[in-house]
Amino acid sequence: MHRYLISASMRDFTAEYEHQLEIHDPENYDGGDGIWDAEKIIGINPGDVESHAGLMAIARAVSLTEVTLARMAAHGMKPEDAAYWVFPKGGLWLRDWESKFYKFVLVDRFNVGSNGFASLRLLRDLYTHGYGVPATKPKRDRLAQLLYDQFDTSPITPDEEALGYSGSAYFFGHGATYSTKTRELQVEFFARMKADISALATFRALEQLRRHVEAAHAAFGDGYVEDVDASNNKFAKTVVKWWEEKAEGEAKSATSAV
Repeated sequence: MHRYLISASMRDFTAEYEHQLEIHDPENYDGGDGIWDAEKIIGINPGDVESHAGLMAIARAVSLTEVTLARMAAHGMKPEDAAYWVFPKGGLWLRDWESKFYKFVLVDRFNVGSNGFASLRLLRDLYTHGYGVPATKPKRDRLAQLLYDQFDTSPITPDEEALGYSGSAYFFGHGATYSTKTRELQVEFFARMKADISALATFRALEQLRRHVEAAHAAFGDGYVEDVDASNNKFAKTVVKWWEEKAEGEAKSATSAV
């Protein structure tokens, strides 16, 4: 879907742009005019579509990954057990529960934040809650560090070109480059100070996210550690404590109401 949106918007925009150049006198009409009119007629700018479609795809994929990690943990549990350990109050478990389950319940420990998943979560949260605009420059540079350290931004490969991708891989617009020396984003004067992901970077991030889910699934292969209970397991201890505190809080509220 992401690749289709990118290619279709560029196709339609380019066709309208070329049409405008054909029907106007070149002495009084240049490429800038054509871009302006094409954007008004088509209703979109393909650059904006590329950025937002990429960030929406990342946001959706991250959320689906969170659900998948939970469902893999709940697989084989009785509904009442899954409701207790994975889906408290009908919702998804807390991130702390997720992390401790994969770290302390499985024999083959798995870091749920690995493979760039933690940084994609931050990118998802930034786009969902802040429209992609970091609150401060240090926060932007910190997220840039994580993304550029954990994802491939090398030149496009022939296989990627064969799929229909082009250009380069970036996370904060083509006007921003990441310096491995200063570990900061170097932004052109007129560049926007917000998350702006390219189609190629989106594709590579989604592929890495897919491999992350496969690795999490493979971690179940060696089974579970023995005697998972609140006396000796950090995951179990955390969950049991949460339910106990919840029950205590509800009891106090009920007493206050009386």
